[in-house]
Amino acid sequence: MTKKVRLGLIGTGIAMKKLHYPALRKLSDLFDVVAVASEHVESSQEFVKEIDANIHVFNNYHHMIVSGLVDAVDVAIPPQFNLEVVRDALRNGVHVICEKPIAENVKVAKEILKVARGYDRIFMVAESQRYDLQLNQINDLIRIGKIGKPAMFDWNVIVNFSEDNEYVRTPWRIEPKHVGGFLSDGGVHHMAVLRAIFGEVSEVSGFVRKINDHIGGEDTMVLNMLFKNGIVGSYSVSYGLRAPAHKSLKIYGTHGKMRATPRTTEVIKENGEIEEYEAPIVNLFEEEFKEFYNAVVNRTEIKLGTPDEALKDLALIEAGIHSSHIGCVVKMDEFLE
Repeated sequence: MTKKVRLGLIGTGIAMKKLHYPALRKLSDLFDVVAVASEHVESSQEFVKEIDANIHVFNNYHHMIVSGLVDAVDVAIPPQFNLEVVRDALRNGVHVICEKPIAENVKVAKEILKVARGYDRIFMVAESQRYDLQLNQINDLIRIGKIGKPAMFDWNVIVNFSEDNEYVRTPWRIEPKHVGGFLSDGGVHHMAVLRAIFGEVSEVSGFVRKINDHIGGEDTMVLNMLFKNGIVGSYSVSYGLRAPAHKSLKIYGTHGKMRATPRTTEVIKENGEIEEYEAPIVNLFEEEFKEFYNAVVNRTEIKLGTPDEALKDLALIEAGIHSSHIGCVVKMDEFLE
């Protein structure tokens, strides 16, 4: 019989309701959700009513952690509170999976890593994009030489957020405490993808702007990147433009190019011939919880959701913002010291 992990939920916002809990319900053979905690007990009670579950409700996450009811907690709260909650859980022998970004800035993220290393419990960051099988597909096509040697990339992301969008109206996003607001909130996903394909980054040069007043914080960025393997490219994103939503990654090689969208991966050869591959589909949130389960129960090594990787993703966005403010290139090794 499969051993179940008794899981407590901390936070009842959009990520928990729409992303985490639906995945956990499909993994009921692995996890037994036994409790939920929120600083607003009414929010927890409403959440429990919506999911029609008979679970314990706490208005204080600490009381849940020390209750003896949970083996692990799933933390989905504003990032500026992650350090306090992670420290409390690990100190009391409870495993943690934490929604990204890992912290509000790199300084605090380093402190979280320091805390986590002091305890023999699992601490994992739920970076869902690392579980996207399209990344494997892209890397396989590059490895077999479909476009020759990669040399350059261009990734353009447009997220058209209206004034009444639920993410825009979230109080902690209206006045963000995490660096760059949406730029880091969504940007760590994009950095995880780029690093999964191209490796570690040597230098960045960023340009940041605020275009739309209804977005909390700066909403537009162009980030020029030099990877340690010599690949160069530009990542551009905007959450404030009134333009159709768009996401397209183009990779240019010595003998062709590749274009990846959420549905397809295309290889365009030198002669213009196009090969199209359907992007493999997987529930990213189920996959990250499976890795967490195996780490907790089977003590397997976490490969994709490590806090060290989450720190590097956040550092790239923060370094880009810093570069924009100081007007010069930022070397990542020095920035992470």
